[in-house]
Amino acid sequence: MTYLKSWLSYCLLLLIGCKVNSQEYRKHSLSLEPYIKYRQENLDWSIAGDENGQNPNVFSELIWKKVRGPQLGLLAEWKILKKLSIGLDLSYLNIITGRVTDADYADDHRQQRFSYEELNADRGHVILLNARLQYHLYSGSFFAISPYLAYINKHQRLYMSDNEIALVEGKHLNSTYQPSWQGVSLGSEFMFYIRKAILSIGLSGSLLDYYAKADWNLIEEYAHPISFEHRAKGQGFDAQFQLEYPVFGNLFIMANADISFLETNAGTDKLFYLSGSNASTQLNGVSNRSFGIGGGLKLIF
Repeated sequence: MTYLKSWLSYCLLLLIGCKVNSQEYRKHSLSLEPYIKYRQENLDWSIAGDENGQNPNVFSELIWKKVRGPQLGLLAEWKILKKLSIGLDLSYLNIITGRVTDADYADDHRQQRFSYEELNADRGHVILLNARLQYHLYSGSFFAISPYLAYINKHQRLYMSDNEIALVEGKHLNSTYQPSWQGVSLGSEFMFYIRKAILSIGLSGSLLDYYAKADWNLIEEYAHPISFEHRAKGQGFDAQFQLEYPVFGNLFIMANADISFLETNAGTDKLFYLSGSNASTQLNGVSNRSFGIGGGLKLIF
């Protein structure tokens, strides 16, 4: 809980120097938003039996579900020109609970399942970086519109570990899967002024490059620390909601929520053996669904 205490201490420091009236909100040149959310991530992927997506069309499938934990973040925005600003949002999710299933099939369409395991996924993290350039297109008495172009980078470290009874007697399951999503996002923020409150809705779509590396530590014939890699092209959609209300001076309290859908097209799964040889098959696709809810503070200058 050290990181949580540090975040709360930082929020208290922001209370110092609140001198600006909240009516100056739209004129501010710099804002800082420390926040905390409770987030859930779900991720799944499957591969086929060969490079053509056949024999069978789904050979192996892994699903991480209800991977949850606290997310701490800081959003900073700086208006560099009258209608132009830059923003940087950096957050860290500490995974404390979750499950993962691993299934293998002998026939098409997930028929003749010959292997199935449900395992722990209660460790890991997610780091998310969003850097954007925003143009303040319109600002009226009741609402404002600000389209933006952003660079996004999402890195996940997911685990598969033993239940109370070890998967393999005398050995410790400690396999990892580390996806990275990065690319560009185009979106817009819509702000509505409701008395003293401010409601913000952000919508965006993204084009992404996907890369993941895995270490299947119990399979001795696989290479380590990289047993296989995934590469694919993908896309995503993101929606954010935030409600702000002035506390006093230049300090606002806020509640927020967001939802994200990321997915890839078919790609490549490349397996590395300890002998030095490798084999490739089709990555059918990867899907990542995420949502978070929380709150924080906003300080404007």
